[in-house]
Amino acid sequence: MLVVEPMSTLHETLSARVTAIRKRADELLPNALSGEARLLAIASIRRCEADERILNRHSLWNETECSGCGYDAGTYGDPVTENLNDCPELLDMAHALGLTEDDIAALERPQRKPRKPHPSWGLLGLADIRRVPATFLSSPREDT
Repeated sequence: MLVVEPMSTLHETLSARVTAIRKRADELLPNALSGEARLLAIASIRRCEADERILNRHSLWNETECSGCGYDAGTYGDPVTENLNDCPELLDMAHALGLTEDDIAALERPQRKPRKPHPSWGLLGLADIRRVPATFLSSPREDT
């Protein structure tokens, strides 16, 4: 049984497991004497290649979010997966690679750094203008 200790994040743990499985399959392929053993080694290598593609697509972006899950079509375009450890694709891969819920719970959760205020944040925006009393928004008086 191939055992790889959990790393700091889910993505790093899965990458380490896929790399270890790929290495073992590459070692077994030249020595596979029967057709069945050869097919199993080739299937393992193909599965590792597919997992590597998924890991490349679903990687860390913007400190915490998953780059492969996309964005909500709502007003603000929030990320679908705010924390990489919650990515459904990676969680399915973790299940396939034998990680338990306890293993996943023990992993570090990337946290976003606090944002520094931008100089333009002090200016009035549309939300501030909407709060202006109606008397200031009425049309100017006409002099007769």
